[in-house]
Amino acid sequence: MNRIIQCSVNLLIIIIIIIIIISSSSSIAVIIIIIPVIIIIIIIIIIIIIIIIIIIII
Repeated sequence: MNRIIQCSVNLLIIIIIIIIIISSSSSIAVIIIIIPVIIIIIIIIIIIIIIIIIIIII
């Protein structure tokens, strides 16, 4: 359980780092490439959180 939460935290930290990299570089191409990746990661985190909630309920 703690490992799942730690993975979620690590993913959030990675997203924050990616956002900082995007904001420091004004390249449109970089933004176009990374935005879908961020969306996918956010979806994965939401799925993980839902799974954690289901496990806690059960």
